[in-house]
Parts: sequence; C-alpha cells; structure tokens
Amino acid sequence: MFRRILIPVLVFIALLAIAGGAGYWVYNGYEYYQTDDAQVSGQVLNVSAPAAGTLTTLTATVGEQVNAGDVLGTITLPSASGAKSAVTMNITSPINGTLVQVPAVQGQRPTWIRCLLRLILMRA
Repeated sequence: MFRRILIPVLVFIALLAIAGGAGYWVYNGYEYYQTDDAQVSGQVLNVSAPAAGTLTTLTATVGEQVNAGDVLGTITLPSASGAKSAVTMNITSPINGTLVQVPAVQGQRPTWIRCLLRLILMRA
C-alpha cells in the first residue's frame, strides 16, 4: 500500500524537477547572452550616487546614448531635523557614451560605494 503511493509521488517530483530545469534553461536562453570571448573596447566608467539618499527617479535605460551633463536620475536627500522640504540632487552623466548596465532600482537607498550606472565611452 505504501509503495503504491510512494512511487507515483516520486515520479511526479522527478517530472516536476525536470520541467523546472527545462524552464530555467529556456528562460536563461531568452534573457541572457553567453559568450567565452566577449571584449569591450573603450573606457568603462561607474557612476555612483553623489550623496546618500533615496533614488526617486531613474530615466536611464540600457543601450541609451548619453552626453556629458545629461540627467540620468534624481536622488532625494533626507531632510534635516525640522526641515519641511527635502533636497534633491540630479545624477548626471560625466562623459559621452552608451549605458551598458543599470543595476540601480528606483526607490532604493544607494550609498556612495554602490554603483548606480555603468557607462562606456565609445570611440567614434
């Protein structure tokens, strides 16, 4: 009796594991590219938060061409005790280039160490 229940349950768990592995493989195939010999030619520059605060807006997208001084997002600094209005700071692009990675998420509280954006200076 116990064996009649155990074998179908184990078969079901095995099929579920195979389906999960196949789904993960298909998802990775559509979402991510893999290569063994990728190279980047250009200057890679990390853009960090100018001050500790909350990332309120993030207008940057991967693949976007930006110029030096373009606003990529806004950080709201915590207000001092008793102050009614919060101070906002713009995150600007320091160079002309292409955004290759945007690991930041709107609403997160970045520190000065955390990379918000990754730019690459493309040679013309």
